Amino acid sequence: LKPPDNVEDTVLTNLYNQQLRQTIAELPKTQRKRFVSFYLQGLTEAEIAKIEGCTQQAVAKSIKAARKNILKKLKK
Repeated sequence: LKPPDNVEDTVLTNLYNQQLRQTIAELPKTQRKRFVSFYLQGLTEAEIAKIEGCTQQAVAKSIKAARKNILKKLKK
C-alpha cells in the first residue's frame, strides 16, 4: 500500500490531470480519437488503421502530432 500523498501533492496532481484532460479535449478530432485509442484503449497503430480504413503511417503521424501538441501546451 502506498501512503497517502500530502494535500499539496494531491492538489497539484489533480490540477495536472485536469489540464491534461482539457488539452486532450482540445486536440483536432482525428488526433484526439487516435491518441485516445492508442494510449487509453491500448490499440495498436495497425488496429486503429484497420478500424478507420487508413494507413498505419497516417495513424502514427496523427498520434505523434497529438503528443507534440499536448507537450507544447502543457509546458506553458
